Amino acid sequence: MTCNPDNRLFERIPVNLPAKFSGEPDAADPKDPNILLQDASAQGAQLVSKERFFLNDYVSLEVKLPDNKPSITLYGKVAWVNAIQPNALWQVGLNFEGSKTQLSKLGQLWQK
Repeated sequence: MTCNPDNRLFERIPVNLPAKFSGEPDAADPKDPNILLQDASAQGAQLVSKERFFLNDYVSLEVKLPDNKPSITLYGKVAWVNAIQPNALWQVGLNFEGSKTQLSKLGQLWQK
């Protein structure tokens, strides 16, 4: 397998899907989610979040799929955090915990 120009082993696919911490209520305004999954690959994902994430934390995110498909839950470890707007908006990188179940769930992100 060839590495991408940014040294990633797997290609990142843009998805732009609303997400939330597992078990939390949905955002008050569905058009303005607290967490937005921007892109994902078999190895990780990039988020934009109004919620604060901390380096090396393990998180469980519930991702809302389009077309009224059931949500999926993804598990990962926070790899990096950048403040876009201090104390208001963060860009977050997650490394997924590898398992066949996780990869199966990720496949649902790209199904049409």
